[in-house]
Amino acid sequence: MRQVFLAAALLARRVDAFYATRPASGMIGTTHVVKYSRRTFAASAKKGNSKPPSLRLERVLSNRGHGSRSEVAVLVRQGRVRVENKVMKSPSEKIPANASITVDGVEVGAVPLLMAYHKPLNVLSSMGDPMGRPSLKEVVPVTWERMGLHPVGRLDADTTGLLLFSSDGALTQRLLHPSGGVEREYRAVVEGDATRLGLREELSAGVETSDGTFPATLLDAKLHDGSLSNSEGGEPGSMVTSTVRLMVKEGKYRMVRRILANTGHPVIDLHRVRYGGVTLDELDIPEGQFSEITDEATAWAKDLMQR
Repeated sequence: MRQVFLAAALLARRVDAFYATRPASGMIGTTHVVKYSRRTFAASAKKGNSKPPSLRLERVLSNRGHGSRSEVAVLVRQGRVRVENKVMKSPSEKIPANASITVDGVEVGAVPLLMAYHKPLNVLSSMGDPMGRPSLKEVVPVTWERMGLHPVGRLDADTTGLLLFSSDGALTQRLLHPSGGVEREYRAVVEGDATRLGLREELSAGVETSDGTFPATLLDAKLHDGSLSNSEGGEPGSMVTSTVRLMVKEGKYRMVRRILANTGHPVIDLHRVRYGGVTLDELDIPEGQFSEITDEATAWAKDLMQR
């Protein structure tokens, strides 16, 4: 029995290793992995509290995308900037980071806590690529770096759907860390009949991969119309396919693909539809576009920060 167990474990590792490195159709090379500094997030998390920090006026306006600090300084000296309806005289004066600011009577909004992006196929979740492949660098507004907006984790190049951008390091840490238990929901087209008896329990119990054993919740499974095996009257050599919706609470590299592959259902197409309280369908974002999140999703994110 021990030999059988070891052989099964070895096979699982080989299978998920293959699907973890398998490039998308038509792509050259492997998917780029974005890494974030734990130290950076930890430092931001220590600063995360209910009271906003006080920053120099020129920095706050620049962070909101309203020009460089030197350009902001000129506006302030010209008396064109008001904070909480008070005319400011010095660009170096400190103000709350979330203060109400107007320039020439027009409000300059605060940096959004979260933004949502509908990522298309074959776009890398990195700010640039040495091989010249499409990446977030080509689509993210140039002011976002000054505003501190950064991607929350990543989606593989061959995965589409919801990718969040955060302006708060503490929130990003809570969204990414497994201890937060934040749900990620995916829709996948897979090989095989995913309506089969036992798949839901198999996923719930946890599927072994080379990175460990990970559970998933199967929300729905549908066998595609006309998707019949040979024994059921299908065409010889035809592929049986299904669509599944499943939820996980962790974001290891290509984890969803490896979980499904190791249950006998390799992924053909993968799309993320929800991250925590943010749902892509509710935002109705065209592919390749950005959107602010709903008020309800913002309230969910703020609540998450207080946990």
